[in-house]
Amino acid sequence: LGGIVASGLSGPRRPFTGAVRDFVLGCKIINGQGEVLTFGGQVMKNVAGYDVSRLMAGSEGTLGVILEVSLKVLPAPKKELTLNIAMPIESALVQMVALRRHYLSISAVAYENGFLRVRYSGSKTGILSVLDTSVITDVDVESSQNYWHALKEQQVDFFHTKGDLWRISVPPATPVLSVPGHWFYDWAGGLRWLKTAAPVAAVFGAATAHGGTARLFRSSQQAPWPRQEVALPLARLNKRVKAAFDPSELFV
Repeated sequence: LGGIVASGLSGPRRPFTGAVRDFVLGCKIINGQGEVLTFGGQVMKNVAGYDVSRLMAGSEGTLGVILEVSLKVLPAPKKELTLNIAMPIESALVQMVALRRHYLSISAVAYENGFLRVRYSGSKTGILSVLDTSVITDVDVESSQNYWHALKEQQVDFFHTKGDLWRISVPPATPVLSVPGHWFYDWAGGLRWLKTAAPVAAVFGAATAHGGTARLFRSSQQAPWPRQEVALPLARLNKRVKAAFDPSELFV
């Protein structure tokens, strides 16, 4: 659990139910000065004001070592099904935006190799009614569990192909980015994975041009890997937060 919070990596359900940080109620850490600090609570009513515990989500251990963490949990859906729809990426991006706006029972949307996959979650009656009321036609229905679990764990075929792996976050309505390579779209277009041999500057430039961020997630290149520059105000804020938790910069 500490690793999940520290990495801040959310699964395919993230755009529809929230990110990892949205489920953090409280935590106990050791900071860079050897102090044991406790933030937040264990129930929702105790979470108010500036919730410092959520800073741990995505901090990658640079602010402190997580000792304990309290998380909000949700009941598992009673039924799930996935629709597989054949369409080009340009049409899929338009459809993704529409799906985010109009379908409350959707819990995941992904696209790769000419197929848009849409997962519905909820009651058995509600989910089965999707087959009768959906405006989407010419679809295949599959069991959701295996595919989406494999995607969450980065075990679908895409992640086993060769090449540097980039993680790119952009607004969901962003058009196709002009970087050659093998693309995988998650989070209804908001998260895009890319396998490419394109120059680093090309990937950073494409993401920045659309108000997004790019990160080299996995590579055979020797560390340190390149990092995208952030805006100066945000860089200053990050530096102040880092100084408060780890002034000696023990956690890199």
